[in-house]
Amino acid sequence: MNRKHLLFLLLSLGFIPLAHAGETGDITGLWLTKKQDAAVHVEKCGDEICGHIAWLHAEETPYNINGQPLCRTQVLHGFKTSNTTNNEWTGGTIYKADDNKTYSGNLKLVDQNTLELRAYIGLPALGKTKTLTRTSAQNHPPCTIPAQYAARKLQNIAPASGKSYDAAIDN
Repeated sequence: MNRKHLLFLLLSLGFIPLAHAGETGDITGLWLTKKQDAAVHVEKCGDEICGHIAWLHAEETPYNINGQPLCRTQVLHGFKTSNTTNNEWTGGTIYKADDNKTYSGNLKLVDQNTLELRAYIGLPALGKTKTLTRTSAQNHPPCTIPAQYAARKLQNIAPASGKSYDAAIDN
């Protein structure tokens, strides 16, 4: 092999990582929290990324501190692809059900099975990062509301609206 061919080959191989660097990782899907108490379904909402609670551990309280169901609650909103990398999404908000507060946030797809969620107030450097792992609906099926809470909510929601309990919480 002459020098020109070798140089061409080396330059070609050098550009392969650059070609892959521009590809966007697939952030959509079901992500399990580190404590394994909830799973968030992340999806595309127009040109943004959003996510809602899709599964809750059976021992978790299915309502936030205001008595609203956590199942199907939107917890990620407004994330847009970062200008610096296609595996990061910035400028979004994160709802933390534990304290019923909303924080600024960023998402970073570390690899196809690891998602870092950075929640902060003011500056990202002052926040906390949580690691989520990809899971499946087979392992974490869609959440339902336990019977003891459903009966209480049924009395509070359904009679007033004239709808079934499921129809009342879907609105």
